[in-house]
Amino acid sequence: KKASPDTEESISYAIPTFKLNGVYLIYFAAFKNHIGFYATPGGHKKFEKELSKYKQGKGSVQFPIDKPMPLGLITKIVKFRVKQIKEKQNFSGEKEVIKFLKELEQYVTPGRHVHFAHLMAGGVPRCKIVMPLMNRVFKGTGDRFIASDIFWNSGIGQLLQQNFHEVTAETFNVLVDESTTLREKIKAQGGSVSYVAYGYHGTEIIIKDEYQWQSYAPYIQGWAKIELENYSKAWAQKGVKTCVYNCPEILTNSSSIFQGVEIPLYNLIRSFEREAPAHPITAKMKDECKIALKEDSTMNQVFALVDGFLSSETFQKTSKFEGWPHHSQKDQLEAALHTSDSIIALHKDEKSLMTATLSELVFKGCGYIMLHEAIEPKAPVAWIGHDAIVKSLV
Repeated sequence: KKASPDTEESISYAIPTFKLNGVYLIYFAAFKNHIGFYATPGGHKKFEKELSKYKQGKGSVQFPIDKPMPLGLITKIVKFRVKQIKEKQNFSGEKEVIKFLKELEQYVTPGRHVHFAHLMAGGVPRCKIVMPLMNRVFKGTGDRFIASDIFWNSGIGQLLQQNFHEVTAETFNVLVDESTTLREKIKAQGGSVSYVAYGYHGTEIIIKDEYQWQSYAPYIQGWAKIELENYSKAWAQKGVKTCVYNCPEILTNSSSIFQGVEIPLYNLIRSFEREAPAHPITAKMKDECKIALKEDSTMNQVFALVDGFLSSETFQKTSKFEGWPHHSQKDQLEAALHTSDSIIALHKDEKSLMTATLSELVFKGCGYIMLHEAIEPKAPVAWIGHDAIVKSLV
């Protein structure tokens, strides 16, 4: 009950049962020498390693009555079952996916390759109760600052966790799962199928004259992105061609709330200068960026501000691959916002930034890679660095 307070007690198959939202959660029964525990085959399969020390049947496990009950393990299993049930009931897009696949099937030509691109992300409810808090989490300074970990563990934060999981991760899992029949039909007709998804897990850019991994914080969607990666890994283990491509930072209207996320994007210019200094795309990009700046502003001023932030200890402590994603810290967020504002101030018009040109190049580069390389993905998860963006475009 502690692991799932909303469960209801019931009797089914003549044994005690707990139900959640009308669905059987777990069963249990007392016998002479053991307690029988039934978490359905799915619950047992997930924890088969931990349960291997106990005698088992199909969808059941026997805990000896003369030994302490593994309450910690039981709690984990119950929480897993709760998550399973809620995901299945809460995801409302499953019918739309099925409808889409039925419509798609009529356009599939035997012997051809079918490539699914999953571009769903986000999940932030655009409502009055959420956005003011989000602004304080991502743009708050001084007394207006709200630490992202406090927000994340609040009731609204938990709602966002569910939304992010459904929109970012579960939609991909449902797409691959529901298309199994179509996928097998395509393969039987001599064709092939692959899946890609748009992810974010930091990216490599030039810092101190060498390519280094870095990441924006607080990227609270990061936990859902990891779940997306895990779904891709799980399907890849089953032989499905799938890959989540973790793409570089961009700045669009939908991502403008995450001010500061665009700071690494400016160093894409340096990657073009290093990887393709004489290419026409490089020249065109630099011209467009220079036009966006004030007459008395220079690219070197932009790079100085970028370097000052990305090389600082303040940034580095929330930009570590291990333990990603990281929550924000007040000094780190304020430094990011100050750097972002300072770079914007070098532009002629704050609504016409260099980031528009650079974001478009990232879109094009990622699109090319995700449409070409992912036909035969080398791994279920991949990172697209600034150097890969350049090489895909020149």
